[in-house]
Amino acid sequence: GGTPKNFIQQVELCGDIFGKELKGHQYAIQVTTDSPQWGGLSGCTFEEARSWRKITPDAATVTVNSDATIALPIMVSALAESSAKLIASRKKPSFILEKELIIR
Repeated sequence: GGTPKNFIQQVELCGDIFGKELKGHQYAIQVTTDSPQWGGLSGCTFEEARSWRKITPDAATVTVNSDATIALPIMVSALAESSAKLIASRKKPSFILEKELIIR
């Protein structure tokens, strides 16, 4: 939620500024301890995101009401386990930090 959520979702809205027709994100996972009734971005529902075309009307969405320090390790472990073959088949990126970040 909050700043990271806003940063990711703004991409879709900024497309209009640059003359690009973006349809919205097709997948969204929200890990939050916030609730919608307080009005903050962290607690916003995916219905709000759909109304602004931040996500597509038929986007696959999941809201996890949990602290990220609990949910994220479980989610990453499950993803790594279920995608082990795919992960092993991909070339690992190499990061070189000089004046600029180089990714090979």
